[in-house]
Amino acid sequence: MHVIAVSNLKGGVGKTVTSVNLALALYERGKRVLVVDLDSQCNATQYLDSYDSSKPGVAEVLLGKPPLPAEKAIRTTSFGVDILPATFALIGATSAIQQDTLRSRDLRLWHSLTPLADVYDYVLLDCPADLDVITINALLCAHTVLVPIKVDRFALEAMTRVFEAVESLKQSFDTHIISVRVLFTVDERVSANQQVKEMVESALPHGRCFSTTIRKSVKVVESTLQNSPLLIYAPRCVASDDYRSIAEELMQA
Repeated sequence: MHVIAVSNLKGGVGKTVTSVNLALALYERGKRVLVVDLDSQCNATQYLDSYDSSKPGVAEVLLGKPPLPAEKAIRTTSFGVDILPATFALIGATSAIQQDTLRSRDLRLWHSLTPLADVYDYVLLDCPADLDVITINALLCAHTVLVPIKVDRFALEAMTRVFEAVESLKQSFDTHIISVRVLFTVDERVSANQQVKEMVESALPHGRCFSTTIRKSVKVVESTLQNSPLLIYAPRCVASDDYRSIAEELMQA
């Protein structure tokens, strides 16, 4: 089981769209895939048309006394991938975890996902746009940290904050992180964007950036409005093709 934390401390960069559509692209290639929605906004859960506040989700797994086994909260979506969903019960989870001294604070998610190691090939963690205890739990589970970056002038700052967070965790914990990789999203392929990409790439060791970028497409926004993943809503659009290429890059890594 390879765990991918999709994380950026800046919002609006395509974390949820990337988590869900990369999961679908891996599923198309015959992989068993789980999406874990760790954001109290529940965007990944809604994007996979799976929101139901009457059923348990990741909040009960992380906060339950005793904790709910993850497999009891996982649902199979109509799109083929499974999801450990979020509900608005996740609001306030950070303070609740910090106040609970009876369980490990930073390794709760790792303990919950470990029993699933033989069930899934890939687990994608859709992280909140914050370096809180939820994100730390995700990073401590991850083998790969995927950092989606919108191609704009704030890209380098956002990327740097994630890399610094990962290095800090490596100094304090025995992490599972093998690689941290950057994915450019909303790429308009204009000269200004190319300058930003070159600036980011020059700040990183070779191979840290995916060779594929996610091209800008109106179909991305349309798919979120329809609660239908892009690869289902517009399977032949350029951004869908790009997510399939990213899946291939991951599988070959």
